Amino acid sequence: MPTFAFHSFGYMFKFRPFLSLFSAFGVIGVASFAASSSLLLLLRNNSELITDAAPLTMLMYFALVSVTMAFALTPTTYVAIITGHFFGWAGFPPLVLAYLLASALSISVFRKFSKGFARYLHEDEDRFKGIIQGLENREFMLILMLRLSPVFPFAIMNYLLSTLRLRWKDYLLASLFGMLPRTLIFFVAGMHASDLFAYLKHPTIEGTWQLLPIGLIIISMVGIGRIVQKSMHKARKDQSL
Repeated sequence: MPTFAFHSFGYMFKFRPFLSLFSAFGVIGVASFAASSSLLLLLRNNSELITDAAPLTMLMYFALVSVTMAFALTPTTYVAIITGHFFGWAGFPPLVLAYLLASALSISVFRKFSKGFARYLHEDEDRFKGIIQGLENREFMLILMLRLSPVFPFAIMNYLLSTLRLRWKDYLLASLFGMLPRTLIFFVAGMHASDLFAYLKHPTIEGTWQLLPIGLIIISMVGIGRIVQKSMHKARKDQSL
């Protein structure tokens, strides 16, 4: 029995970084669901506050969504739909700026909480060192592919990226170029949504437009697969030397 307990504690200690990672994912998921539901209720009862798009109102709105997107309180897709519906094309440039601000804020804060997992990947576990270095060497394309896909949660991806040693320039530029296609798709969908709240509950894209998110997902998955494959190949090659 003592031996079993010793091994159990050993395994728990070994996988402690992964337990903290999955715990963070759980917290982010619960927070996102609760905040998104609250946002829908708030908008339904106070939509006139956003409809009167005064400069101060827009400033407060985009400052707020920068924070909520950064910490998974509102999905980026929801924000794109809502912004397109209420502000039209006048809201697209500030939405892009809000997205970049959310990207910077999110990864800056998450880096403080992911230090243990990052140390595990970079220093404590030899199996991952080569792969992590390969991913960091291809950071621009990795971030670009992650941002392209609508199915990858923004904040969770930022938490994972916070464990890598990324250059700010590559991180922000890749985030910008990667988010533009999917954000534009749902932004335009929000502009044409007659019933915003019904659409937010069941967001769908009609006609040939529905092929675009599917295409982005395929490009993203293939691109990420290629990047990981090359990183693993480079790591095995370095280990054999």
